Amino acid sequence: MNFPTILNNTIVRRPHSSKTQDNENNEHNTKEFEEDIEDVRDNQKVVVRQNWDKFLLLTWKNWLLQWRHPVQTILEILAPVLFAALLILVRGLISPEERPKKIFSPFELHTFTPASIFIRIAWSPCDNKAINKIMNNVAAAYNFTPNACYVSSKVLENALWDKMKSVTLAGVQFSDDLSGKDNIEENLEVVIR
Repeated sequence: MNFPTILNNTIVRRPHSSKTQDNENNEHNTKEFEEDIEDVRDNQKVVVRQNWDKFLLLTWKNWLLQWRHPVQTILEILAPVLFAALLILVRGLISPEERPKKIFSPFELHTFTPASIFIRIAWSPCDNKAINKIMNNVAAAYNFTPNACYVSSKVLENALWDKMKSVTLAGVQFSDDLSGKDNIEENLEVVIR
């Protein structure tokens, strides 16, 4: 087949050749292609050989360094073995003790009896009748007397940190927005400290 060739932005058409010329051209192109493939394969072999030579040279260099420093080489080999043996020895000296597993039984909140050191429950804010009623009922159910009520959450936090942490079971902190109201909201946020 004849394909046009572009030279200097002009299309030059090759003259039509006979089939024998086409076959000769194809054979010539095939030979060139095969030679190119051989060249690429040779180049790859050279690159592989060069990499292998570098690896062998580096291995020889490391071997010489190890050979010239025998104490260091012996320590590099024996140190991990000695440390492993030490760990195995220590593990062998201590016999494991089997203990029966302990299963704690669940408890209901109404059966909860706090330790006698906890004698107080604190909450804030003080001036909400509904909160006061709830917290006084809880305190009466668990025999917490006297109870501590604080004006705001900040005052409650300060009191818990300063002087009450050893005698107070918990500080129940309601939102300060409930201060001065007689009821509680449907979506109530509570923080237990």
